[in-house]
Amino acid sequence: MAYDALDGYVVYFGGYTGSGSTYVGATWEFAGGCWKQLGNPLSPSPDGRSQFSMVWDGGDNEVLLFGGSDAGSQCSTSNSYYFYLCGDTWKFSGGAWTEVCSNGDTTNSSACSPSPQPRFGAMMAYDPVQNDCKIGTVTSPPTTGCVILFGGLICNSGCTGSSEADADSSLIWEFYGGHWYDTGSSATPTSRDSGMLIYDSVDNYLLLYGGEHQTCSSGSCTFTGGGCVYDNKNSFCDDAWSFTGAAWTQQCTSTADVWGNTVNACYPVGREGSGMVYDSYRTFTMMYGGYSGVISKNDTDAYGYASGAWYWAAGSGGTGNWKAMTGPGVSRDSPSMVYDAGVQDSYVLVLGGDNHAGYYYTTYVFK
Repeated sequence: MAYDALDGYVVYFGGYTGSGSTYVGATWEFAGGCWKQLGNPLSPSPDGRSQFSMVWDGGDNEVLLFGGSDAGSQCSTSNSYYFYLCGDTWKFSGGAWTEVCSNGDTTNSSACSPSPQPRFGAMMAYDPVQNDCKIGTVTSPPTTGCVILFGGLICNSGCTGSSEADADSSLIWEFYGGHWYDTGSSATPTSRDSGMLIYDSVDNYLLLYGGEHQTCSSGSCTFTGGGCVYDNKNSFCDDAWSFTGAAWTQQCTSTADVWGNTVNACYPVGREGSGMVYDSYRTFTMMYGGYSGVISKNDTDAYGYASGAWYWAAGSGGTGNWKAMTGPGVSRDSPSMVYDAGVQDSYVLVLGGDNHAGYYYTTYVFK
């Protein structure tokens, strides 16, 4: 879900219903408090999928979608034995989808080079600062900002075989001017997937939080927690990082976490799959939901799903941390969350997600 600043509405695409291999491929718009489906479905369009990355690309004035995982209808089986990993890139503008890169798309043979490896759970955000987009040996730097992509679960070795081993990527890619650029550099934060990345306009940096550091082999994934900062009570990352001037700075460095430990972990318990947006009206970054695996601690329920909402309070010297705020009071993982900047709306919009009881289509607003 992303706000289409050019067309003036929120765009919602895809998702998973929780029923077998039912992935949704419909595109919807939200404006003036109402949902409207675009097409039945739109054609062309990405196929139904989940765990993809989708953001507003302010440099190219379009919504950008990359990767994810589907039921094998469009994403190639040749990149993974256990997962249908997507590596295609699409843009949405003027109410229509256009494929930019077909890497791994079995319905289109024209691949893009370079292009990020097929993956799901990558973190992607638009960074409006030009100097942040001069990483590594990138040629023809943008005159505006760029979309930055980090992490995600990829096939690491033995792809298409029963000995396949998958792991999270640590590489950084950039997208601007209709092209992907391999920066050739790794992020300072530990590789991960299903974390949150957003540009914090009041603090003037990209903010990265949470996620899971995992490895997979023989079709089984292990959430090791190794390498990323976490609170010693679960396997999910509990660290926050800011990115500015093409450099990473660790946050949450001096305040004790919910367990009372000062270990560079943020105050809430570590989690993956939260929604995170920058609320330009209230000028803070807001986070809601996610899955922590920690039972009934702080903002989690008896199954480890988070119900709390938090806002980011930055400090000097890397001491920023999360502070609790009033939320919907409903625990769920992977809610779609966006700031709706439309003239009739101007609020945070939350849709869907899941918990132990099932999958949801409820819409919430925060204003």
